[in-house]
Amino acid sequence: MGGWPYQYVVAFQIDAQAALDALRADVFARGDYYGSQARPRNIKEAVDRSGESGTRSILDIERVSKSPALRRAAPLTPAEVARYFGEAKPTVRMVEECDDLWEDLERGQARYMVTYEGDVPVNLVFVGYSFD
Repeated sequence: MGGWPYQYVVAFQIDAQAALDALRADVFARGDYYGSQARPRNIKEAVDRSGESGTRSILDIERVSKSPALRRAAPLTPAEVARYFGEAKPTVRMVEECDDLWEDLERGQARYMVTYEGDVPVNLVFVGYSFD
């Protein structure tokens, strides 16, 4: 069985950890994740109940880190942004359509990047694949 892809677009803010925390809280509150039928009391319980397959969502990602790691969201480096998108200021659509980015994502990890409208940063986009 392969991993489940996910993508979340949130309003841009400098503090990526705060953006991730708010996103996880929102996904949990909406119940927009894979897991048991009984409603868990918190995110940790949802993740624990999901077992090896994970929640198939951003709930599996615990925090932001400088480099890719299991259960972490790492920013794309400037070199990766240039390689994937051919420019320094990608749009959300460019992220969605970048097959190379999606093919390079590791299971159980997430990556994020700033997306733009013109020269204005407008979003953070978190992308990843669930565990197998």
